[in-house]
Formats: sequence, C-alpha cells, structure tokens
Amino acid sequence: ALARVKQASSLGASLLCITGGSSLVQMLYQETLPTWFLSGNGTKPKTAASASALEGYAIAHFSFLCGACAWGVNASSFSKRRAQVVGIHMDFMVRAMEGKISLGCEHATWRAYALGILAMVVSSAPNWISEVSLETLKRLATGLRWWHEPELSIA
Repeated sequence: ALARVKQASSLGASLLCITGGSSLVQMLYQETLPTWFLSGNGTKPKTAASASALEGYAIAHFSFLCGACAWGVNASSFSKRRAQVVGIHMDFMVRAMEGKISLGCEHATWRAYALGILAMVVSSAPNWISEVSLETLKRLATGLRWWHEPELSIA
C-alpha cells in the first residue's frame, strides 16, 4: 500500500508542479493544506487509524515533493518565497501541535502528515530548516517531544 501511495503522490506532485508552478505550490502550503486539515476533509466516515495514517503520509509525501520540485532542496536554490512559505506552514503546524487551533481531520492523519513531512525535510532538504525562525523550530521540537518523537525533535 505504501508503494502505491508514493507512486500516486509522486504523480500528483509532478502534475501540480508542471501545470501550476511555484505559485500553485505556494497556495498549496499556505491555503489548501491548512484549510483541508482544519475542515476535516468533508463528511467522510471515520476510518481505521492505519488508513488515516496512510492518508497523512500520502499528503506529506505529495506536499514535500511539490515543494522540492518548485523550490529545490539545496542551499544554492534558496529563495525568499521558499523561506516565507515554509516558515508560514511550519508556524501553522506548531499552532496545531500546541492545540491552539482545532483540526477537523483524524488525529492519526494529522500526526502522520506532520511526522512525515518533517522527517522528509530533515533528511532530504535540511536547508529548509535553516530558513525557519528559531522560535518556530523550538516550538516544533517541543511538540515532537510531546508526541514522544525525541529523535526527530533534535534533528
């Protein structure tokens, strides 16, 4: 199932980047993803935790690949837009982890998304982390420790 999720999210990310470019990726990070997580993605019935986690990972993989295609992953591809958009999205993630905003999606979906995208950024695009404010990074690390994810919190 995970292999199919990766294939589908890779195809989706490729199509989004080719057709919409970096401005559509920016909209994905700043508007579409937060709205989706806040709204609870419609009226779909509750699913098993494993299916919800797979859904969260699929969204994380898709989102990360979109960002990587649009903005690159290394220091030479630095852009103010990438730094701004990633920073805003990380701030959203922090507020959700701290419980300051109420998410409408399944907790397993949110957790899989947050852990998945952070793990991908840390392992494949560490330069993105250096572009996020120190305060946001500290708050992310605290949230990850609350979730009992100490390895990711110190990365």
